Amino acid sequence: MRATVDVDRRLLETSAEWDVRPLKRVSRVNRAALEDDTPADFEFSYIDISSVDSRGRIAASDPIEFGKAPSRARRIVARGDTLISTVRTYLKAVALIDDEHQDAIASTGFAVLSPIRGIDPRYLFRFVQSDEFVSLVHAASVGIGYPSIAPSTLGNLPVFVPPLPTQRAIASFLDRETEKIDALIEKKRRLLDLLEEKRTALITRAVTRGLDPDVPMKNSGVEWLGEIPEHWEVSRLRWLIASDNAGAVIDKSHWGDGPELLFSCQRTPFRSSFPEFPESRRTETGDLLLTRNGTPYVHLPPPGAIYTNVVQRIRLRRGVASRFVRHALTVAATSLRGFGDIIESFNMGTWKELVLPIPPKPEQKAIANDVENIVTHGDTLEHRLSHAISLLQEYRTSLISHAVTGKIDVRDRVPA
Repeated sequence: MRATVDVDRRLLETSAEWDVRPLKRVSRVNRAALEDDTPADFEFSYIDISSVDSRGRIAASDPIEFGKAPSRARRIVARGDTLISTVRTYLKAVALIDDEHQDAIASTGFAVLSPIRGIDPRYLFRFVQSDEFVSLVHAASVGIGYPSIAPSTLGNLPVFVPPLPTQRAIASFLDRETEKIDALIEKKRRLLDLLEEKRTALITRAVTRGLDPDVPMKNSGVEWLGEIPEHWEVSRLRWLIASDNAGAVIDKSHWGDGPELLFSCQRTPFRSSFPEFPESRRTETGDLLLTRNGTPYVHLPPPGAIYTNVVQRIRLRRGVASRFVRHALTVAATSLRGFGDIIESFNMGTWKELVLPIPPKPEQKAIANDVENIVTHGDTLEHRLSHAISLLQEYRTSLISHAVTGKIDVRDRVPA
């Protein structure tokens, strides 16, 4: 007899051989948990919501004792169980427990689904992972900032159940195909990493060595900088600054239509508008904005932009090209990233003590042009790779959904 479930049949198209049952009729939900009197020295691997990514992979964790574990560490799992997050459901944290994690303890932020006889564990995992099921979980969740779903509500959501041989065929098909897709995604992500490494290396070389590979070199006397062209100089940033000015705190009640307002120095600054503000807080052509604390970042704003107290404006003396100094500062700051304590306390004092290579101004402009071409070319390649990854991820999601809802017949696509 078919279970009565509240579900839009248009979402789940199946053949007559398939059944529709509530989740609680195809699996036991939260079958076991650690008791309060569990020995404090009982050791286990802990699976938290953040341990599971959107592809169902579980991050490795160090063993932890029960007495030192979070209070949420209670769900007992076994090989073949599926974990699905019941809190922060937008994270789509769904995972299949394998041999490696069968002795782990999961957070109570998960529901543990133990498939009953006649239900293939891998199929149940794939169905629960599908966009169709996840959308039902989202729709049944309550709360905005921290959406959650009660295990009893989760247990009433519908699962499509084909005959066991079909379940196994779907699971095997998806295991094989998603593995191929994941391998392609990893290759493209590795290419992104290599692209960034190459871009950084090219920019660093241009800023510190110039564009002429045959120019005579000399020791700069600066450890991170090494050798520089013989005719270049070095200078601390403080000696290149004609004037500097910190941003003012802005009264939000005065915001309205007006000039651009820069809240940060990130690649894509958050912008708003502010109609009345002192001219002293507006940038001029060539001004640079530096982060005043935290991760170092340099921004070259358009003239007339307004800046806030989270950044420091510097105006350089004549003979120094802002476009070059921007890139030189970025390279210099990057050279300090191996020193965590310096980066964490990075402030204007740190900025001003940075030592920069200073070529003649015509070279500064030529190097800036070369660096900006490198950045533009790199951004184009990065966009193409990121787009390709997005398409693969969309295809992966679609493939899972179509297979577990019977929209594609995979029985003849699985090797015997």
